[in-house]
Amino acid sequence: MIEIVDALQDKLPGFAVSLSGANPDPGLMAVSPNKKFTLVFSASNNAVTVIDNARESVVQSGSGALPSIALAGFTQSMVVGPDNLTGYAAVPATPVVGQSPGAVEVLSLSTASIAATLPVSGARTVAGSHNGNRILVFGDAPDRVTVIAPSLLGTNTNPLTTVQDSVAFDHPVWGIFSSDDTTAYILNCGPECGGSAA
Repeated sequence: MIEIVDALQDKLPGFAVSLSGANPDPGLMAVSPNKKFTLVFSASNNAVTVIDNARESVVQSGSGALPSIALAGFTQSMVVGPDNLTGYAAVPATPVVGQSPGAVEVLSLSTASIAATLPVSGARTVAGSHNGNRILVFGDAPDRVTVIAPSLLGTNTNPLTTVQDSVAFDHPVWGIFSSDDTTAYILNCGPECGGSAA
């Protein structure tokens, strides 16, 4: 269940969104840019359910509620693209053939499915630009940030670019873009994560 809060009155109106057992342990949430949808992650079954905020219910298709989207493992970070139809979840334990585990799972919110799995070793957090042209991915690498170009998904061109800089990056864990999306500001964890400086 997801409790609805009346933020104007600062009280619980007594209404909740039933997740119908598909999401038994709701936790992490991500709101779409247009505020119409909320992604809800359940750690007990590694599933993401999409809520229609206006209807205060699980998103419906022609035949009923859309099913939850099963991830390959736990996530602590999700973001919804500006198209409001695509989500990105960092899943550090996703098995990847030929490399260390970790990936960003691209979610199709309209079909409740995984649209793509992009290998990023130890992917833990994701952050998106305002215009949706770039998704930053932070994993276990002490001096690396991976950049996803969503426009290249489904093409023959690799949508992943790795930016490696041992001077600027000291265990990067998060980022935020300037209002015009020309600059990304990166938060380094530094000594707390085994690095040398914050």
